[in-house]
Amino acid sequence: MYVMTDHFTLLAIDVADNTLMQVRSLTLAETRQLIDVDPTEASRLEAELPRSGEQGIAMTSGPLTGYRYVRSNTPGAFHLFKEQFVRATPEMGPVLCDAAVASRWETFTLVSPEDVETYFQVHGRGGEAFGERVRTLIEQRTPVCLHLGCGPRRIKGFLNIDNYAGFGDPTDYFLFDIVEKPWPIPDSSVDYIYSEDFIEHIPQRAQVAVLAEAFRVLKTNCFHRISTPCLVASMKKHSDFSKGFLGVYFGEFDNWSHISVFTRGMMTDLAQVIGYRQVFFTAKSHGSSPHAVADLRPGGDRDEQTGNIYADLLK
Repeated sequence: MYVMTDHFTLLAIDVADNTLMQVRSLTLAETRQLIDVDPTEASRLEAELPRSGEQGIAMTSGPLTGYRYVRSNTPGAFHLFKEQFVRATPEMGPVLCDAAVASRWETFTLVSPEDVETYFQVHGRGGEAFGERVRTLIEQRTPVCLHLGCGPRRIKGFLNIDNYAGFGDPTDYFLFDIVEKPWPIPDSSVDYIYSEDFIEHIPQRAQVAVLAEAFRVLKTNCFHRISTPCLVASMKKHSDFSKGFLGVYFGEFDNWSHISVFTRGMMTDLAQVIGYRQVFFTAKSHGSSPHAVADLRPGGDRDEQTGNIYADLLK
């Protein structure tokens, strides 16, 4: 049984110094190995689960020996504790044991060997499989809808794409790096593109590339919907600019691993220079396309109506 974080990042151990590391795929350097919890140990932990939030029994075998298994409020999930909670912040390599309170980024789940085998079989040819699936849908005259940076959320009827290891049901999930490679699908072949809390996690260079590639593959009169945190709303709510540097709310970047956050003006300018005819700003779960789905974000971390920008880019 392997261990992964809330957002499909697997834990590995550095053989040289016993340091816990995060990896985004199963291809490891020779100096690292995946953390493998013995099935017997996992069964024992499940059988002796403490109540939520309490420190459980310590693991007694494998790379996590000495770590305590702390039950989470999320079914099937747990926290790791060793004097403090283990923190696996997204996009950071080292895993730190420095959190006083366990939260979303300190949540772990077990991955079965069967799921790992499925990963190798299904996701090893992600780009090729992605292109084949699009061509099949076109031949079947079925709408092609893409869900970019899907993370753990899978939308039925969409092609869900990410560059994280996608464990679980592999149906219409494709392991493909959409920010670094041209998409292996034809021009003007896609009916709808959707992303939610994704584009702010990639650098500006990649943002331009993704918007341009989305424009290329979209059919005319179709929409690319983007839900992303609003920089203006965040700064307005949390910053005191009269204090200068000390008054800036850096939590918008540091707490969520945001790299480049949009305003409505920035979104409009970039979309229009790429070639989108118009940008419509709507409300949560009020997409302009007939293929639109409900927006799940934001949650309790920001205002549900003003905390995010809901932008429908029309080609």
